[in-house]
Amino acid sequence: MSDSRVTNNAFASNNHQFRAACENVGIAPTGRQAGKYRTRRGLAYASGRPSVTDLSSLTNAVLRQRCTQAGLAFKSKDVKATLVAILRGE
Repeated sequence: MSDSRVTNNAFASNNHQFRAACENVGIAPTGRQAGKYRTRRGLAYASGRPSVTDLSSLTNAVLRQRCTQAGLAFKSKDVKATLVAILRGE
């Protein structure tokens, strides 16, 4: 009898939706994160899915990256609230 279950490491390597969710929140797509994602817990599941992404849940590095991609000016020492306000256009 063969076991056809997918391990968390295999899921982390092969599931594009999970990898995109991790990228959206700025965390590595590890087996541990995959386990959390598959049980509907963790940062990638709660905030990283495309329809759910909330700017305030992202890391400062990801917020700075998004500001740079959008061509928005920011200071290197800006805090999370300031970066979120810049991205929202406030």
